[in-house]
Amino acid sequence: MRVPLADLPARLRPLRAEIDAAIAACLDEGRFLRGVEAARFEEEYAAFLGVRHVVACSSGTDALYLALRSLDIGPGDEVILPANGFIATAAAVVLTGATPVFADIDPASDNLDPAAVSPLVGRRTRAVLAVHLRGNPADMPALRAICGERGLALVADAAHAHGATLHGRDVASLADLTTYSFNPTKNLGAFGHAGGVATDRPDLARRVARLSDHGREGKNVHLEAGANMRIDELQAAVLRVQLRYLPAWTARRREMAARYRRRLGGLPLGFVEPSEGAVGVYHQFVVDLEDRDGLAAQLAAAGVSTAVHYPVPVPLTPAFSALGVTAEDIPVAVFRARRILTLPVAPELTEAQHEDVCAEIGRWFGRGVRHQ
Repeated sequence: MRVPLADLPARLRPLRAEIDAAIAACLDEGRFLRGVEAARFEEEYAAFLGVRHVVACSSGTDALYLALRSLDIGPGDEVILPANGFIATAAAVVLTGATPVFADIDPASDNLDPAAVSPLVGRRTRAVLAVHLRGNPADMPALRAICGERGLALVADAAHAHGATLHGRDVASLADLTTYSFNPTKNLGAFGHAGGVATDRPDLARRVARLSDHGREGKNVHLEAGANMRIDELQAAVLRVQLRYLPAWTARRREMAARYRRRLGGLPLGFVEPSEGAVGVYHQFVVDLEDRDGLAAQLAAAGVSTAVHYPVPVPLTPAFSALGVTAEDIPVAVFRARRILTLPVAPELTEAQHEDVCAEIGRWFGRGVRHQ
């Protein structure tokens, strides 16, 4: 049985009539640029997250850039962020003219380690940028304490974490600004690129909106140099339809993750462990083992798709080599990058497909897996 990491056509097929109608409404009324659909999506997503404001924009990377720009972060400033994850988080810092400072990660959660952050705070530090990697909430209370003591802004990249909570609060409410990606592969995905910035601060929401629209605050009134980073109406319309299904999809992801833990718990595998009070949304489900590549090859031969998210810590990529970060500076991130493997956990995964994945992993280890 073929088991893909995700099957977007299968996920979206039951929604086809609703999505077609939403797109048709935009076409019939000639609404293409940011307008009523975007405004409605912002209101609905803010309500879903439990925050006062959401500003939708053109991509998750643009959301990060806009969030940092709204804080006046730029040349001469430094932003501390985790050494692992996707390059877009660090790239957004560079795009503002600021310098990324990479901290090591917690070996249990794969998220930014607060203990590694404190020694890196210097006179040029302006913000800490946490990432809720794989949909697992970072230790925001500890990071907030560091930021409060040092007078720093706290920003979060929640590209993987639509609806994740910590101590009963959505992660969107735990930072000064929280950014989202609505890339088609995300838990809530558009039909192209789209993103958003969430905040409880009206001043920051207004600044983000202005910067995303050429610095405009009224017709022909441009208060500063901004950019064209607005969301399209068609993308907002598609997101509004899918948002109604996101809670059910998230419940399914959590069910699949829990089943992996039960079925594979007797094998020599490690799992990412949520911090106390964290409830993740499992954008990715990873296992940790010494021969990651061997298991991946075995699963591929059996028709099971896997991936490595992400194989090289960001500061060790050519794009950031000039910063001089070495593997010795970020030992946990390097160790984890060599051992993690992403298994299928998408909501459209069937019971039979999930069983095949577990059984094949058991065969690779030469033993059976636990009963459900």
